[in-house]
Amino acid sequence: KPLVDTSAEKIFASRWTHDGIRLWTIVNRDAGTAEAFLMGVSSDPSIRLFDLVHGVEIDHGHVQIPGRWIGCVVAMPTRLINDDFNKFLADQKARFGRAKYNQDRPEPMPVRVPVERSESRKPIKGMKEVIPGIYEIPSRMRVRECGEYGYGQFAGGGTLGLHQTRQIRRTVKARHCVVMEQEVTNQEFFAFMRSSNYKPASNEQFLSHWVNGKPKPGDEGIPVTYVSLDDARAYAKWAKLRLPTEDEWYLAVEGHRFPVGYIWNWTESEHHDGHTSFSILKGGWEKSIKGSDWYFDSGLQGSDFSAKYLHFWPGMDRSESISFRCAVDL
Repeated sequence: KPLVDTSAEKIFASRWTHDGIRLWTIVNRDAGTAEAFLMGVSSDPSIRLFDLVHGVEIDHGHVQIPGRWIGCVVAMPTRLINDDFNKFLADQKARFGRAKYNQDRPEPMPVRVPVERSESRKPIKGMKEVIPGIYEIPSRMRVRECGEYGYGQFAGGGTLGLHQTRQIRRTVKARHCVVMEQEVTNQEFFAFMRSSNYKPASNEQFLSHWVNGKPKPGDEGIPVTYVSLDDARAYAKWAKLRLPTEDEWYLAVEGHRFPVGYIWNWTESEHHDGHTSFSILKGGWEKSIKGSDWYFDSGLQGSDFSAKYLHFWPGMDRSESISFRCAVDL
């Protein structure tokens, strides 16, 4: 049961039950030590309580949790307590005694996933060249709570400027490559599916606009959608290509005036901070979604516009508004 009563504002607890055992996982979100009571928890001859973080027995549901720290309490039927459990408890006590605890919160900066070169070195029809070199790339992004390439930074801890557009510039080194002038089509992705027998790790929303495993009649030549970043990468690898980075995408569009704004494009710009990952989408979408500033970016966008797209799950990442193009290293 999530978020059971603890009698303390900044201490949160969830309760888990199994075969007569009740276990509470607890977290103190405040910076200082806090005390709380787990409601309805007490020991008696048939039930004994244990603090599993400290490895000790307790006689009531009163807990004291240091700032930004965790706790765990279990109510065990006396009949289930055996030598194995007592050994586990002793090990926990010894481990806690050796622990080095502080309230520092490491905030590792997101790092871009390295880009592998394409297997092929031959351009295909409809690809345009990106001249290698050092460039100053503009990126126009909407200020969001999750920040841009790093974390959200707001003056005085507030949200001043949230949802407004901000432009930044980055110095980048571009490879020599070519980028497709148009997105991969439904027909091209269908050929990949027939040839490779590709099966995604999760099927949620995968090609959900197709009918009976193939594009709808008349849709063969339009950009494929309802594909995740991994789906797009799988196609590119099969074709011996790769996805362009956001910077290669921008340089190709600016250099050759590709059509943009019809549909968002995945780019090879995935970032990780060890916990959360995101990608940068380019292109925009022909539909404009209104109603809330918290909705994802939509509408026609210029080539300099970048949208930060947090990854949750492939089934949620797939969308009618996202397609992709491919690139080849020269």
